Amino acid sequence: MRTLFHRLRRRPRDERGQVIVVLVVGMVVILSMAALLLDAAQAVVLQRRLQGAADAAAIAAASQLQSGTPLGCSTNGTSATSPRGTVSTAATGSTGSNLAGVSQLTVTVTCPMTEPDPNEKVRIAVSAKAPAFFLGALGVFGATPSGFTVTAQATARYARSEIGKYSIIALEKTACQGGSFGGGPTIILGGSFQVNSPCNGTNSSNVALYNGGNPTVTLLNGSVIRTNGSYLGNVLNPPVKTGQPVVADPLAALPPITSTSPTALTVRSTSKVTCKLAGSTTNCLTNDGGILLPGIYQGGIALQGQAYVFMRPGIYRIEGGGIDVGTATLCTVDQAPAVALTQTTCQKAFSGESTTVVTNRWKAACASTCGVLIYNTAKTTSPTVNMGNIAMQGGANFLMKQFQPTTAAEEPYRNIVIWQDGTVSPQAEVWMRGGGALQVVGTVYSPLGLLDFGGNSDAAGPAQMTMQVIADKVSVQGNAGFNFVFDPNQFTQFYSFGLIE
Repeated sequence: MRTLFHRLRRRPRDERGQVIVVLVVGMVVILSMAALLLDAAQAVVLQRRLQGAADAAAIAAASQLQSGTPLGCSTNGTSATSPRGTVSTAATGSTGSNLAGVSQLTVTVTCPMTEPDPNEKVRIAVSAKAPAFFLGALGVFGATPSGFTVTAQATARYARSEIGKYSIIALEKTACQGGSFGGGPTIILGGSFQVNSPCNGTNSSNVALYNGGNPTVTLLNGSVIRTNGSYLGNVLNPPVKTGQPVVADPLAALPPITSTSPTALTVRSTSKVTCKLAGSTTNCLTNDGGILLPGIYQGGIALQGQAYVFMRPGIYRIEGGGIDVGTATLCTVDQAPAVALTQTTCQKAFSGESTTVVTNRWKAACASTCGVLIYNTAKTTSPTVNMGNIAMQGGANFLMKQFQPTTAAEEPYRNIVIWQDGTVSPQAEVWMRGGGALQVVGTVYSPLGLLDFGGNSDAAGPAQMTMQVIADKVSVQGNAGFNFVFDPNQFTQFYSFGLIE
């Protein structure tokens, strides 16, 4: 009996001991969970900071990809682990300002060489240590006394879009024959030819691209001829690709050229300027000796006979009347050319001289900053004057280099050489016809007008033009030769910019 009594009295003490053990174990578990939550929370907060900083650094670094030398991310265009100094500096500067005081911060900059857009992307990886006050002491969940390693990564690009790979874009998206060939021209395309017309008919009047002649077409650099609608005519090699997506007008949002924007323009003439051969009654503006200056020309410009006229670099706003080169010569020259400007600077010195020789001689007078932007519009103030064609016909020599900005406000217009205002009616056309010297560098933009190539080549063969055409419709006729040399650095650039991962 007594033994039983003693057993009953000892049991509570045994249970109390077990409760203490359970309590201690429970407290350890609770404290461990609290430690995990506290340390993990700090790691999550840091990771979010790192990700935001990585995103900002990728954007900052990507902004450097299309400036400096060489262009792109890598120092040599091929090495993923050799970013250019300006790219790395932009990345580290951004992360340093956004992550000041962060422990054991590392920043790694690499240049993805994968398609698409190799060398036009930049990847930023950042890592840092998050404090681990409790778990670091326990050495669990990857924690050490120095803390958790937390990482983040971001990739951004600043790349030329697909649009930048075209030599010709015919924008027309409703009417038929957005593009056409006639006669026997020789056409060399360094970039692709896009026709947006949706027409899917089977005769010449209701197709997207009509080939009514026998052109010789050579496609370089993997370029193709693409149409949204159908193609009719002799089979080209490689064949025309039909049923392709349309390409949107890449310059649709570009602000128009006004009398005050992007720069204040001087009114040079309030009526049509007529240019005759030197020594005649009228040689362009009386005091300019055959040299036109940037500014506003109301009523247009007309060249007569064998006149030769030089254009100084800058922006020309043609208000009505257009520019009629006829059989004369119009060419751009530097502000202070290193050569004497004479009749033969941009013309043939004798009848047998080739246009290639003429072009090379002009390049000596247009060696650096001689670019112009011709903005063709209408005169809407009284007396009104309709928008006129920009016409080169017969033996005209037309030698133009693209606009190079001198201020930040002008930067959106870089590399445009001719721009037809798409907001006025009736619309004018651009004619490039004849056998004279034809050298146009840059982008020709006529969003609602026709661009017509034609005429006959001289013995020198196809005119080599580093030209990109973005027009409503494009026609190539006659027996002339046109070599569209593709150099995207000379064209209006179309870029894709931002984070991609």
